Amino acid sequence: MARVRELLVGLAVALLGLAMAMGAVEIGVRAMHLEPDRFWEYDPLLGTRHVAGKTGWWTQEDREFTVPVRINEQGWRDVTHSVEKPPGVFRILVLGDSFAEALQVPLEAAFPRVLEAELNRQAPRKVEVINTGVSGFGTAGQVLLLRRDGARYQPDLVLLAFYPGNDVMNNSPELEEALIPVYRPDGAIERIRPAKKHGRPAGRVATLLARSKAYHYARRILLNGHPDLARVLARWEKCWPATPACGSTSGTSTGRDNGRNRSARREACRASRWRRSCARPATASRFTITETVTGPPPAIVSSAASLPGFCSHAD
Repeated sequence: MARVRELLVGLAVALLGLAMAMGAVEIGVRAMHLEPDRFWEYDPLLGTRHVAGKTGWWTQEDREFTVPVRINEQGWRDVTHSVEKPPGVFRILVLGDSFAEALQVPLEAAFPRVLEAELNRQAPRKVEVINTGVSGFGTAGQVLLLRRDGARYQPDLVLLAFYPGNDVMNNSPELEEALIPVYRPDGAIERIRPAKKHGRPAGRVATLLARSKAYHYARRILLNGHPDLARVLARWEKCWPATPACGSTSGTSTGRDNGRNRSARREACRASRWRRSCARPATASRFTITETVTGPPPAIVSSAASLPGFCSHAD
């Protein structure tokens, strides 16, 4: 009996030591911002949206940047704007994806903030630029966002940051694997839905790992060295809840990023409930938006001029 008690005590001490070590690693990964925080949540109309009031850090595997991020109370990565347009203000609303969201740079370096500062330096009246960019959005989701959320700001002008690399694909239920547009028989956009989640419900261990930044940091390092394991992890993680598993592999498309790593990320991303930040070449253009909302329509800008490269990441 005493022998059994000694074994149980030894096992308990070992488990406690293991738990303390894992906890220390988790704290270290979070304190050093080795993994990005998550700034999105489910939205029944748009598929996903920012978590209003969320604060955290955004980074990527090469540690090219570590940026503090704050989502304002209205759900935008921007300063807070009043819904009611102040008298005499010319208001611009920016629609876009990760180029406009620009988590890779400080807020004041994001192009909507730079645009506002430059225009107010030269314009005869005060200009206000509202940034509604959300990673992963195509123009279908942006039209829905404009109808539901953007129009209430009463913009005088709407700018669409259009990325040819994936914004057309984002609008196709056949081509898009994450935020999938749903169209009515008459062709009108009804809503956006995330990709379906398959597999059995997540257990406690899977849920704990899905929320662990230390796990995702180790997972990313493992996939970078052994991309062939991506399919194995993808099959295992299909039963997980919405998780930063895919997003934690995010990164800019840099010279240090190679095809093998991108392939691993694509495989792992397919298992996530919705995709985030799969690296693609960085480019963007401004184009006319083709749909208006009820009420007095804002002015429309049409320009093929490339947007400045304030960040080299596209989603």
